[in-house]
Amino acid sequence: MLALVPYRNLTTATPFPELVSAECVVRDAAHTAIACSLPYLSWSGRAVYDGRRIQHRVALYDRADLLIAAFDEATFRVNDLAFHPSDPVLAIATGSYDGGYSFEGALLLWNWLTGESRSVFDDSREITQCRWELDGRLTVLARPDNDDEEDASNVYGATLDVSGPCSLDQLRHCDRADFGFVCEPDQDGPAPLFEKRAVIWDLAWTLDGRLAVARDDGCLELWSVATGRREHVIRIGGQVVQLLRQPDRLLAHVMGARSELYELRGNELALWLELAVRHACSVDASGRILARDVERRPQRRDQVWTASKQLVIEADLGHYDVFNHFLRIDGAAELFLLRGTPASNHQHKRVCVIDPGDSVVRAELPWDVTPEHRMTGSAVALDDHLVCCYRVHQSRGGGTIRIERRARPGGDTVWRHEVPASAIAMIAWPSIGGIVAALVDGTLCIIGNDGAVMHEERFTIDDVPTLPTALAVHDETLAVGTIDGRISLLSLR
Repeated sequence: MLALVPYRNLTTATPFPELVSAECVVRDAAHTAIACSLPYLSWSGRAVYDGRRIQHRVALYDRADLLIAAFDEATFRVNDLAFHPSDPVLAIATGSYDGGYSFEGALLLWNWLTGESRSVFDDSREITQCRWELDGRLTVLARPDNDDEEDASNVYGATLDVSGPCSLDQLRHCDRADFGFVCEPDQDGPAPLFEKRAVIWDLAWTLDGRLAVARDDGCLELWSVATGRREHVIRIGGQVVQLLRQPDRLLAHVMGARSELYELRGNELALWLELAVRHACSVDASGRILARDVERRPQRRDQVWTASKQLVIEADLGHYDVFNHFLRIDGAAELFLLRGTPASNHQHKRVCVIDPGDSVVRAELPWDVTPEHRMTGSAVALDDHLVCCYRVHQSRGGGTIRIERRARPGGDTVWRHEVPASAIAMIAWPSIGGIVAALVDGTLCIIGNDGAVMHEERFTIDDVPTLPTALAVHDETLAVGTIDGRISLLSLR
């Protein structure tokens, strides 16, 4: 097994005057707790949800604004937080309306020193507010069980001894003022001056050896790997969703009302190519760009551009949707795409290639193997093979998820592994002779070209779990970007 060692986490030198995206913020004498929901991993060209492990987080900071613990077990939105008057325990009120009938949720108690947590009630109910009393009892407010009540805004409350089992039957209809709550939960003043972070969608080394970081909030960051300092932030409208490496330039794919490709020139971005609508892009070794039209409209316009910006293909290459047809394979000799059979179908997909010489699209191997329908695809080209990750669709959700190596052009399976979640990012790592996959349950794994699992871990930064969303390699260095906007550099030991 390989050992990956974090040798540098890239962080800003000082906090920036931007508020973290918070749903609830509370403080005691020594701590600040911030609750937030991590975003879904989707943009207009792609969506990956299968196996998602972290959705809602409570982050605990000390008075020096250092993250000391995180709670990721909430399955509903966090409505309110409360510090115990003497113990290292945080009460977490969670819940939401299911959209059709029930107010679901839980009241959780989390000891941040031991990491232990438990639910106060056995049954589900949305808890909207909570407050510890000096004697250690917990006062809570809740919504009704469902929307059958004449007034779904009715409030239920109780002061509970949570040292033992509690029942929802202890809650009674009340006014907020009956229990000292005079309004909806307050965020207890402004959040500390943490930097607002966004999903990192892509990473790439620049021509001058820096690390470029594509952020979901319309920013491209440039980091010095040598010093660990962020040197520049380039702000531009839209989402920066992809970084495309051509032989002599790095392009940032910015998606707003349409797709625009910007060339990085020093510390600035210059518009290189503007596309009429939104596309999902990939690039081959010669710098050709395949732009798949992701708009749902009758007249689609897929395009292939050369590195000198000549348009060599403009045609509807087949139906596109964000779960079935995203396939980004960069740096290979050919361009790759997925399309159904017939091309207007989303099923019976085949891997197609566009050769550099004649720009003819030809089907090479089946992606969907009867009777399976395979979704949320990712792939890496390794010479005359593809390493693919996909989920086998089941009508009621779920389905087996696999990573496998398949020969080209026939599609024979060389090796296969079942994995717990879909891949949000996959890259080849030539220095070690394998591929790296980041799964949406937070798993980071390395599989050798022979199929041997060389490394597998639940990814953390500073011992706090997170979801890796972007990968880049340079020699023996692996850069990992995350859903909460952090970057870690790892090396082989």
